[in-house]
Amino acid sequence: MSEKPEDHELSGEDVDLPDGTCCFPYIEDETGINPLLLSLVQLVVFVAGSDKAIVNQEAAGPILDMVSDYMGRLGDLEVNKLKSEMNALIEQCRKDGWEKGHLEILHSFLDDIGAGAG
Repeated sequence: MSEKPEDHELSGEDVDLPDGTCCFPYIEDETGINPLLLSLVQLVVFVAGSDKAIVNQEAAGPILDMVSDYMGRLGDLEVNKLKSEMNALIEQCRKDGWEKGHLEILHSFLDDIGAGAG
């Protein structure tokens, strides 16, 4: 697990995934964006957005519900920190020229996963 992403050809535009896989572009470490937030966003986008040939949506739904429940347990301080991190991520993605649809997902992400209150 300590291998760098480039060891797995995941950095930049080199990601080679099966058709129907939903994945956001790779965010470089130099951005300083919280890696836990990046991981959560990438996993939720993959599970929720990938075609049923990639992810069994019948199984994914209850898992995403659990994630939402866990996120709803966060206190105000944690939610505010997440909001700050998300704003930094959105700004970085704007600078990187992400498409509008991706930015819209990020804008509503915390609310969508149950962590918007706070």
